[in-house]
Amino acid sequence: MRYLFLISLLILAIGCEDMLTPVPENSMTFNNIKTEKDIESILNGAGRYVVQMAKWNEQEPISRGGYTSYRGITEKKGFNLEPGFVPNAISWDPFYKVINQANIVPKFINQVELTKDRQNFYLGQAYFYKAFAYFFLIRNYGDCVLIYDDPIISAGGVAKSPWTQVADYAIKLAENAAALLPDFEDLTDSDGQKITYKSIPCKGAANALLAYLCAWKAGGRWFANEDYDEMKLWRQAELACSRVIDSTDTYRLAVNPEEVVTNVLRGNSSESVYETVIMGMNHEITSYESKIYTCGIANMYVYNIYPVYPNATFASIITKTDHVITNDDVRKMYSDGDLRRDAYFYKFNEMAALDQSITNNWAYFYKYRYVAVYTPEENQWMAGQWKAMDCNRVWWRLADVILLRAECRSRLGDDAGAIADLNRVRARANATPYDASEYNGDLRFAIFKEREKELLAEGQRWYDMIRNDYIRLLMGKGYQEASEQDYKDGLLFLPLQIDVNLNPKLRQNTYWLKHAK
Repeated sequence: MRYLFLISLLILAIGCEDMLTPVPENSMTFNNIKTEKDIESILNGAGRYVVQMAKWNEQEPISRGGYTSYRGITEKKGFNLEPGFVPNAISWDPFYKVINQANIVPKFINQVELTKDRQNFYLGQAYFYKAFAYFFLIRNYGDCVLIYDDPIISAGGVAKSPWTQVADYAIKLAENAAALLPDFEDLTDSDGQKITYKSIPCKGAANALLAYLCAWKAGGRWFANEDYDEMKLWRQAELACSRVIDSTDTYRLAVNPEEVVTNVLRGNSSESVYETVIMGMNHEITSYESKIYTCGIANMYVYNIYPVYPNATFASIITKTDHVITNDDVRKMYSDGDLRRDAYFYKFNEMAALDQSITNNWAYFYKYRYVAVYTPEENQWMAGQWKAMDCNRVWWRLADVILLRAECRSRLGDDAGAIADLNRVRARANATPYDASEYNGDLRFAIFKEREKELLAEGQRWYDMIRNDYIRLLMGKGYQEASEQDYKDGLLFLPLQIDVNLNPKLRQNTYWLKHAK
C-alpha cells in the first residue's frame, strides 16, 4: 500500500498541466519515504517520465534537420525558414517532470537508512536524470527555467535562465553523477539483484552525458550571448568520451552494421551506452501516441513504410511519406563495399534496379525493422496493422561517442587521434579509411559526414549541424540570410508551448515572439 500511496503522491506533486505554474507548498508531504524501495520507486518514476521524453522528444528538430532527398511542402517551409514559418512547439512538461521527480531524492534520502555506496548510487541517478532533462531542454529551447533543487516550485512562478547558465549547472550535475555512479556491470537493485538493462544510469552513461553537455556549450559559443573558454569545454568533453571508450569491459562495438540494426538498435546491447526501455511496452501506447513514439525513437514515421509496415507494398513509399532518400544519394553517401548501405536500406541493389516509374528511384529505409501491431483486443478494425516501432530508444551508443571524441580531438588540434577514431568506425563498416583529400581537407566536416552516415535517422544530425555551425551551410535560404542577432535571439530553438499568462515571469522565445505571425 505504501508504494501505491507514493505513486499517488508523486502524481499529485508533478502531474499538473503546466509544471512551471505556481504550486502551493503545502500540497504534498514526503513523510512516507522510509525505505530503500521507496527511494528506488521514486527514481523509477523519473525513468518513467524519461519514457515520455522519448515519446515527445525532438520530432520537430529531427524532421527539420534529418538527411533527406525530398521534402513535402510543410517540411520545405521549415528547411528554408520561409516567412511565416513557426516550428511546432514540443511540450517541455515531461522534461520538468523528470527534474521534479529526481529532486525528491537528495532532499529526503537522509530519512532512509542506507550504506554510503547505496546512497551514492541513488544520488548519482538523481543527478543524472536532472542533467539529462536539462540537456534536452537547452538543446530544444535554449533559455529555460532552472529550478535547482526544490521539488516544489515556489509560488509566483520562475523566470527563464540563460541556456549557458543552465548548461553549467547540468555539467556540474553530470560530473557528480559520474563520480557517484558505479560501472554498469556493478549495478544492483534494492534486492541485491544484478541490473541487466541499460535504462538505469551508470558511470558510462553519466560520462557520455557529460561529454555531450560540454560539447554543446563549447560548440554553441557562436550563438551564445556571453564569452567563455570553449577549448576548456572541448578538453573536458574529450576526456569524458575517453572514459566511456576505454571501458572495454562494459562497452564494445557490434561486429558489423547488420548487428547494429538487428541487435544494438533494438536494445540492451554491449554497444549501447544509455537507452530507455520501450520495447514490449506497446500495450501502453494509444493510437495517437504511436506516431509520437516513432518520432521520438528515430523519426521512423518519416522514413519507414515498405517493408516495415505490415501489408505495405513497395510502391507505398510514394504515397505515404514526405521524406525519402534516393538511390543516387545513398550511393553518394555510402561507397561500394560500405556495409551500412545494405544494412540500413532494404535489398539496396535489387530495389534500385526496379522500374523507376514505380519506385521513383527512392531507397527503402530498413534501419529500424521491428514493429508492434494492434491486437484484435486493442482494435478489431486495425488488428495486424502497424502500431509503433518495437525497439528501445537508444540515446547514445559507443560508435556515437567515438565519433564525438573525433570531433573533440579535431577541435583540439589532435588530428591523428581524430583520424584514428574516425577510421575505427569506418573499419567496422568496411568503409574506405580517411584520406586527407576528402572534403577539401576539412577533417571536422569529414567527421560530421561520418556521423551523418553512421547515425542516420538516430536523431543527431540537427544538433550536430548546430554544434558545428553548419546550419547556414546545410539548411535553406532563411537560415543563410538570418542575422547573428537572430541566432542569439533563439532562431534555432522552439517556441514555448505553454500559456505564459499562467506564469507572469515567463517570456516567449525572443526570435519567435518577433517573427511569428
